[in-house]
Amino acid sequence: MTGTSAKAKGAGVLQVEGQATQPERIRRDIAAFGLVASDIVRFRPKGAIDRRIKVEYITDPDHSESVLLRLTPATAADLPAATVDEDLLSSQQAADLLNVSRPYLTKLVDEGTFGGVVRTAAGHRRIPRAEVERIRAEMRGIRRAAFDEMEAATKDLRIRELEAARAKAKRRWAPKSA
Repeated sequence: MTGTSAKAKGAGVLQVEGQATQPERIRRDIAAFGLVASDIVRFRPKGAIDRRIKVEYITDPDHSESVLLRLTPATAADLPAATVDEDLLSSQQAADLLNVSRPYLTKLVDEGTFGGVVRTAAGHRRIPRAEVERIRAEMRGIRRAAFDEMEAATKDLRIRELEAARAKAKRRWAPKSA
């Protein structure tokens, strides 16, 4: 071996720089034929942060019913931590808190009324609890203003009805004496 250096790799496998080991060559040849299926999978073990795993598999040449599977980390860096599940509500939970129907809440989310809405991998909406509380306070204020307006209109209407009744009456209204 002139001009090349040898490195020890793994458990006693000798590799010369610039040359691939036999398993690496086989993997490269199989990949060149398009026989390797590969995908990146993201998962979160319970209580842990998100992880990405690279999954590679091919049909086992010795047993056609079996596959050869290889799992490797897709990245060494930790993925950003997901938001705490208690801070995110499903659309049904948010609708229940707001006392509205779920389809109406979905319409509000699609119109952009709520900020920070997250979609799950399955496409479900997750709404931050703080946004639900903000909208709840706004709805309460609007409802209170409508009730006050209705009460004022009703009071005014009742006064006008009593005055009209007094004007029509043929006798004077007087409190009954005991």
